[in-house]
Amino acid sequence: KEMYDNGHGLFMANIGHLAKPVTKGNWFTETKTHLFSHTTMERECQLVDAFQEDGWSTGVLGRMLDVHQRNGLSVVANGISGKGPIVEGNPSLGRTVDVIPARGINTLSRVSLDTNNDGLSAIEPMMEYLNQDTSMNSGLFANFWAQNLIDTINRTEYLSALYT
Repeated sequence: KEMYDNGHGLFMANIGHLAKPVTKGNWFTETKTHLFSHTTMERECQLVDAFQEDGWSTGVLGRMLDVHQRNGLSVVANGISGKGPIVEGNPSLGRTVDVIPARGINTLSRVSLDTNNDGLSAIEPMMEYLNQDTSMNSGLFANFWAQNLIDTINRTEYLSALYT
């Protein structure tokens, strides 16, 4: 009470997820979620979607990004140390969540690979092995894999410059 009176504390009551008004007598049969589960309430607060009208289990921020993306804006979703439900959008839009470790961006560099400052040449044989022709169908996913690698390296460099 002293913290509240001094303006340093905040009191909140009745925080939780209800799809409709219930009473002490009918809450068990009238609710779909586990009202007394911290984990469930935490997830529901990130989703803020009691009825899931879009058919997906999307988060409130993810749905906001979906609207902007449909309106032609370029959007990204970032998560720190993981991707919570709050940033998940409609999967049909193909937007992924960039996860940034709390300790900072991991970058691939010569120094990060070994101590002799020539680390990239140390992995060159492995890269050649991964990208070689091995059979008639070996190139089936090669373009996808190579583009994914390039996109990941470029995105890592971009985020590293942005957050340092």
